[in-house]
Amino acid sequence: MKKKTSDNPDAFLGYAKQLYRGLFYLVKKTANVSIEKNDDICVSDEYGYLILEQVKDKNKRKVTVSSDDFLDSILNWVRLYQQNRDKFNYRTKCVLALLLKNDVDDIIQSATVVQNYKDGETVYNKILAQIKQKKKDSVYVSDFEKCKSDIIEVLQYFDVSRPENSAEIDCLNEIKNFLKGKMESSHINNCAEQLLGWFLEKTVNKETKITKNITVSFNDFLVELSKLSGNKIVINYPRKEQISNNINDETQIFVQQLKLLELDPVMINEAKCDYLSWQYLQNHDLKDGKITTKEIDNMYNNLCSLWRMNKENIEIDNINDDVQFGKRLYFISLKEKVQINGVTIQGDDVCISRGVHNYLADDIKKYNVGWHPKFKELLNGNSE
Repeated sequence: MKKKTSDNPDAFLGYAKQLYRGLFYLVKKTANVSIEKNDDICVSDEYGYLILEQVKDKNKRKVTVSSDDFLDSILNWVRLYQQNRDKFNYRTKCVLALLLKNDVDDIIQSATVVQNYKDGETVYNKILAQIKQKKKDSVYVSDFEKCKSDIIEVLQYFDVSRPENSAEIDCLNEIKNFLKGKMESSHINNCAEQLLGWFLEKTVNKETKITKNITVSFNDFLVELSKLSGNKIVINYPRKEQISNNINDETQIFVQQLKLLELDPVMINEAKCDYLSWQYLQNHDLKDGKITTKEIDNMYNNLCSLWRMNKENIEIDNINDDVQFGKRLYFISLKEKVQINGVTIQGDDVCISRGVHNYLADDIKKYNVGWHPKFKELLNGNSE
């Protein structure tokens, strides 16, 4: 369940333990970790669920089989099992994470060693008897009776987890173990703390202090680690054979913009090729976790700012011919180098800049970039 902590800053300390568990699994299982999607924490890979975890930070000595914490967790996993049976397999664990190292009663303990349907049915009958005795007027009775076979199946995946030290310390220790041999030992503690801060920032809305419904991949973690280690990410600008050969589309806004400048058809075709190259890079290298959306947006915003500055500088020269004005603005803009923090794009700088600038010019509503002084007015009928 999402937890809102903005009304009580101290509550964030308890809430953050869920995120410590998420990063712990991200490193330990080298898999994708989802926060607040299917469960408090969902760890998965291409073959299905690895961990479905309900995080409980309750100030009680013992968690009993009739407690809402246990019963709600079971029913949540049953719902997921009913919806996604194909994602459950022999590697899956449905984990009740008790962050205060609480004891559990004998029935919950027996559920952790269920091996087959017969064992599960024995434990199920004990759970149902306790619900009827202690929560006879609740909906739990009907819910458990209605879902008997699925509950028995889920009990075969059930486990209880307690931290060795605390959620935060266990998380940091797991990161440090991963970093051993990958960097100088004197840098490990600082890097581990920075990776923890990165994960918390990535998974929490800064303003509302509410968890984002988000999936973080292990590759995201490796990219951040590479940046902290001072390594540059290298991306090759797509070769012509990697992109579509179809450059005959005359309807795209950036093509219409270039036609307003009365550019030579050969130059327009070069722009189309570079636009397609950047589009390919956007759909492949920039979507595989190497670069964050924030860094890409920062690059776009910087180029838009430079475009506005170049436009104002040209306006000072009082060029009366709109086409010549546009050509000058276009060619000056293409001299701006595309720079993304921590990334090197290998390829011809002019081609890369041409691809990015025409990408910006193709979305007038979002970026407001154009060359001809009256581009919006002239393209108004074609830009909707």
